[in-house]
Amino acid sequence: MANQYFYKPENALKRANELSAIGNEKGALQVLHDVLTAKKSRTWVKVLESIMLKYIDIAVDLKLHRHAKDGLHQYRNISQQQAPQSLEAIIQHLLKAGESRVAKAAKEARSMNLGKGKAVADLECEQTPEAIMLSTMTDEGDGDRSEREVLVPWLKFLWETYRSVLDILKTNSKLEKVYHQTAQRAFEFCVQHERKTEMRRLCETLRHHLSNLQRATAQGNTNRLRGWEGWTQEGIELHLATRFAQLEAASAQELWTEGFRTVEDIHQVMRISKKPPKAKLMAKYYERLTKIFWVSGNYLFHAYAWWRHAQLAKESQKRPPPVEDQIQMACSVLLSALAIPDASDGAPDEQGLGQSGDPDDVDAEKMARMATLLGFRGHPTRAALLAEIAADDELVDVFGHDLPAHVRALHEALENTFAPRKLAGTVAPLLKELKEATPRLAHYAEPLARVAVSRVVAQLGRVYSVVTLDNFEQLVAPLSVPADDVEKLIVGAAGGPGGGASSGGALARVDHRLGVLRFPEEPQAAPASRHLGDLARYVAEAAQAARDHKPEEMRDPERAAKRARLFEMARAASARDHESALERKQVIERRKEEQERLMAEKKAAEDAEERRLEAERKKEEEARLEREAKRREREKLEKMRAELQVQEAKEQMKALGKDVGDEIINMKEEERQKLIKDQRDKQRKAEQNEAKKMLEQSKRLDYITRALRLEELPVLEARYAKRLEEDRARHDAQYVESVEKGKVDHAAALLEKKRLARVQSHREKWEAGVLAARKAAYVKARADAEQQHKEEAIARKVARARRRREDYLDDLERARAEDEERAYEAAADALRAEEERAWEAQQAERREAEEAQRREEEEKRAAEIARHRAEAERLRAERAAEAEAADAQERERRQAADGPSDWRRGGARPD
Repeated sequence: MANQYFYKPENALKRANELSAIGNEKGALQVLHDVLTAKKSRTWVKVLESIMLKYIDIAVDLKLHRHAKDGLHQYRNISQQQAPQSLEAIIQHLLKAGESRVAKAAKEARSMNLGKGKAVADLECEQTPEAIMLSTMTDEGDGDRSEREVLVPWLKFLWETYRSVLDILKTNSKLEKVYHQTAQRAFEFCVQHERKTEMRRLCETLRHHLSNLQRATAQGNTNRLRGWEGWTQEGIELHLATRFAQLEAASAQELWTEGFRTVEDIHQVMRISKKPPKAKLMAKYYERLTKIFWVSGNYLFHAYAWWRHAQLAKESQKRPPPVEDQIQMACSVLLSALAIPDASDGAPDEQGLGQSGDPDDVDAEKMARMATLLGFRGHPTRAALLAEIAADDELVDVFGHDLPAHVRALHEALENTFAPRKLAGTVAPLLKELKEATPRLAHYAEPLARVAVSRVVAQLGRVYSVVTLDNFEQLVAPLSVPADDVEKLIVGAAGGPGGGASSGGALARVDHRLGVLRFPEEPQAAPASRHLGDLARYVAEAAQAARDHKPEEMRDPERAAKRARLFEMARAASARDHESALERKQVIERRKEEQERLMAEKKAAEDAEERRLEAERKKEEEARLEREAKRREREKLEKMRAELQVQEAKEQMKALGKDVGDEIINMKEEERQKLIKDQRDKQRKAEQNEAKKMLEQSKRLDYITRALRLEELPVLEARYAKRLEEDRARHDAQYVESVEKGKVDHAAALLEKKRLARVQSHREKWEAGVLAARKAAYVKARADAEQQHKEEAIARKVARARRRREDYLDDLERARAEDEERAYEAAADALRAEEERAWEAQQAERREAEEAQRREEEEKRAAEIARHRAEAERLRAERAAEAEAADAQERERRQAADGPSDWRRGGARPD
């Protein structure tokens, strides 16, 4: 391994550069990874940043996001406390490299799609045969296949990079800005490349990180979160900015469910903060909410969001905005408030949210919860909103002077006009002018038309008891509302939590058998004071006319008696009708009680079923996670096996003399084996051909050599005989010459011996002295050599003993370090197990507390239902007693009266 050979990071970096230079990127990556995981690299030094940059570059080139994530984890452990700015630089480098590769891949995919046009040989041929065959097998086009092959791998790499960075920095307070910047870059990635699934996963990941921080803070156990230093105001503002960016990205991708869940996240973050967010930031937030609520059909909160946006925009702007912007905002606020569905008698529904009297009204509870999340005071209603708008002096000034005339006319017609037979004809041209004169506000025309229909029905119900359907259709025809929608508005089915049309019940009852529209006898809401005054004036004038005019039949006794009998019969029938009405009322009350009981039982059954389904979902989720883990492990093993097979195939092909590139990776195993077999056959055939060729050449050489030797044999024999004679003559001459020379040399040597005979005795003496000196020098040199050998042997023994002691001490140190590491790991495991047991105990306590709270709430709900029922029974008893007392008083009054009553029911036509 590399950490056994490179004790210094500088050497490892140098070796990695050398391996990269020769194309061995995986070897270089392994060298750098071993340095990062070595125990000696636990202390941060500057060269580790260079190593990490090189490591990131190689991982990006090879598209190994798992290696990049592992490297980031290792470098985070090294530099988190000592050099967080270095970790930030590494993360920014990784993100920049991934984003640049994605941009490059997208450009390459586009260029590939454009370049395919040049490959078309015949422009009259719409499709090539290959394209036709591919179209029969798949719905993808050439552009989709190009993106899948070129762009999608880099998109996956960048997405995994974002996830890894967010996971690494989720509890790092020092790099909290980098965390939120990465999250916002991930949002931009999802919006730019239309990755809705990844957007949902990203939102869920951020939500999980936030819940973990909140849970740790609530439990006071922030030590478990490595690098977390607690909540700060700056951190809360960063969380809010990230959630606002998340809301904007979800709106851009039309993920409205994620948008609503993001609103809940923003509310959770705001609860943590001790200071309110900046007005400018909240203004943008409410502006984004207007679109979300409009798309979801919640006109009530859409209008409130516009109202809050207008207020916050006014607070955040140092200079007043242009007049056109003020008019546009004021029109949006007013029209959104007018567009809230309203089924009351010309006045807004004052019941509000959560006040319907039905304890099982789930929609009302959801709307009240949403109002709390958005920071609305009390229960938002149409009337309250219009009152707040009217109380704003600046908006009132804009309404009175600068608003378009048709907008002011719409407000006047819908809020201050009582003309049921003319209202639709008044509103229809104003809506048409709204679409034409102000196109940016044209989307309010449809809900305003529905509100106008509701107003027409409500105002008709104040004057008439029955209206024919043909007449009613003629009255609302100018509004161009579909008949089905009109009927839904009438019976109260088109309202809902966002409007208020359903909270007050049906506006009227449609009788298709008789073709009439029947209005309830009791009004749904108390009419306005001026309408009461008009009706009172009409009744007083009719009563005065009845008193002043004495009918002609009163002067005829016979007709007077007949009329008295008729009145007596009417009074008797009235008593019977009254009794039947009381009985019917009791039946209705009993049915209502039974329905409430059934609703309570249904709610309890639904809660039990929901708990059961939640438990099943949890089990399924756990099973799914386990399957996913097994699948990932299996895919990892398969990938490793495939990489090993590819490496073996490359080595075999290289051994066979063919160097292959990355194209072998995309081959199947059968194709690789076939390629190897073909290469082996080709090599075997080449060897056989070479051996055959060498055999033929050797045979040809043998024939040529034999022929040459046969031809040159006579020439060689003649040349040999001639050379033999010459050599014999030369030898004889040299022999004679050497004999003569030997005789001369022998005579000279005898003379020299005679000359040196007189110094023979001196030679022996000199020779003895030389031999003695040499012997003494030899003895001394031998003694010195033996002494040096002994000293060197002793030195070697000492060195060997020292080396053995150092090895022994190193072994002891290594054993001690391993023991300490094992002890640390055991302690960490024990601490982790203890924390898990404590967490499980806390979860069990929390579940028990939630169960107890749920049981207490159910008991409270049951007690509340019982109290409501008792109150309803008491009210019914009081009403029955009052009705009986009133009937008794009426009978006494009628018996005491001298003649029949001249009272009659009447009314005035409003138009």
